Amino acid sequence: MPLTMALPRFLIILVIGGLLAGAAAGGYYVGGNGQAQAQRASIVRQVGRRLQHKDTAGARVVLAQAFDSGAITGAELRPRRGPVTTIGDVSGTGNAVLLPRGATLRLTTKPPLAGLAHLEIVLAGLLLVVSAAGALVFAIVRLLPHLGGLQFPARRPTARKPRKQPRLAATPALDTEYLARHDALTGLPNRVLLREEAQRLIMRLNGDAMALILMDLNEFKEVNDTLGHFAGDQLLRQVGERLAGFTTESTLVTRLGGDEFAILRSQADAVTAEQLAMRVGESLRRPFLVSGMTLEIDASMGIALAPLHACDYDGLLQRADSAMYAAKRNHTGIAMHTSQQEADNSQKLALASDLRRAIEGGQLSLYYQPKATLRTGDISGVEALVRWKHPDRGMISPDQFIPLAERSGLINLLSMWVLKTALRQVADWKRMGLVMPVSVNLSARDLIDVRLPDEIEAALHEARVDAELLEVEITESVLTADPARARAIVTRIGELGPTTTIDDFGAGYSSLAYLKNLPVHALKIDRSFVLGMTDNEHDATIVHAVVDLAHNLGLRVVAEGAEDMAVWERLRLAGCDEVQGFVLAQPMPSAQATDWLSRRRERSNAA
Repeated sequence: MPLTMALPRFLIILVIGGLLAGAAAGGYYVGGNGQAQAQRASIVRQVGRRLQHKDTAGARVVLAQAFDSGAITGAELRPRRGPVTTIGDVSGTGNAVLLPRGATLRLTTKPPLAGLAHLEIVLAGLLLVVSAAGALVFAIVRLLPHLGGLQFPARRPTARKPRKQPRLAATPALDTEYLARHDALTGLPNRVLLREEAQRLIMRLNGDAMALILMDLNEFKEVNDTLGHFAGDQLLRQVGERLAGFTTESTLVTRLGGDEFAILRSQADAVTAEQLAMRVGESLRRPFLVSGMTLEIDASMGIALAPLHACDYDGLLQRADSAMYAAKRNHTGIAMHTSQQEADNSQKLALASDLRRAIEGGQLSLYYQPKATLRTGDISGVEALVRWKHPDRGMISPDQFIPLAERSGLINLLSMWVLKTALRQVADWKRMGLVMPVSVNLSARDLIDVRLPDEIEAALHEARVDAELLEVEITESVLTADPARARAIVTRIGELGPTTTIDDFGAGYSSLAYLKNLPVHALKIDRSFVLGMTDNEHDATIVHAVVDLAHNLGLRVVAEGAEDMAVWERLRLAGCDEVQGFVLAQPMPSAQATDWLSRRRERSNAA
């Protein structure tokens, strides 16, 4: 090959090597930055959970472990009462994070992957040297025959018999039958093998019993959301290793998928199955080390017995699943299937079906509860509250059917019905001369639907209502569930014109940075603090603190749950802006609310 042809190839290889070096180091830096932010969020959640359970000592242990592992370089935990805990260097800390029970937390971390700039240079240099060496060898091999006048006759290929490849011995990694019955991530048997073994055991039952334990990891989604799916897979592998220790000749441990596992135990009665479940729970409560962090998890387990609860595998699995969700719902950790659970599940399925018909068939109605300005007593708006009068069961509480709508996928349909009905009512009032803003509640599931702003805009256009007359109330929990998406959607709603209020503020915990960055207009103090203001000074102190915080951020404050004039006066002295509660009026159906608002306007005009 002539030198003029080899030289460009040499230069091309050098350029490709440099690009690969820069891309590798840059990608490593970006990935490290995301992991550092996820670790910080996980630390805040763990500390908050322990404070929620009054475990201040446990919160300090979490911070100490994070400091020892290098995840943070300093922390300052300041409870509402009691000593301040300081670990490491807390100079240069960022925004404080508001935690349960009035505590605040400030964390200090190193710049993400500090010193990586030098590492990037080293990696780039190494890859350049390797690529240069490869290019040089390539050039020498191609140019040597021309420079030395040497001839390298091409070797004539000779016909050979094709060599027979030796047959590999059957191994689990290459055995397709094995792979079809085992989980690739944990190595545990999968749902296929579980079904086969359960059906085999059921066929051979002869007066004895067998147990199926279905298990789901609690809050596993938070691990994936904060630390990433790689860390989630690490945790699942470690869980699988611990569960595999319970495998015996009579016990089969399997992974069904996601964070669900199952344990099949032959010759087991209720007591034996519950004892096994308790041992499994104790094993999982020992801390896990994932991505350099110590994680504590627990699980919800449901138990079903054959033939007592079901005589076939599908029935047994369904009843174990029902018991597992009962354990999760009641926070008991372990639950045995009961006939009451089966009746409750059947009732919920029937109720979900009825709810869809209720939304489409006119069984729902809106009640309206007024809000007033504390300083003047003038009505400042109403909140729309949905009610369901079932044709057979009578009035059904929103606490029953709204969570059901969220679980069954009907929440968007329900929210849009409430929004459109409330806006039509606002339009009717406006035609009567009543200009009355209305607030509508949106669930956390609504706030992760990117279609929501467009649906709100379409509803406003259809009702011909000004956007300023609509207020959307969102729960505090959505700020911690998916803050980035919530911020984007709330920002888009704000650009349309409606105001946004954070409902039930103080019931959970969220970073004060979210309040600073989110385009919200008001905070609504949770009724649990308002109700006890006259009897509990701690509640009154919290109300005062929230009012000061909101006003310093330029936000209005609404207090819900005011029952009497004594609470009204305490709220006025605290500087609260608006009030809502029975002291003003109870929620009223449309016609009654219209009469009440008209009379209130007449009295106001007469005064």
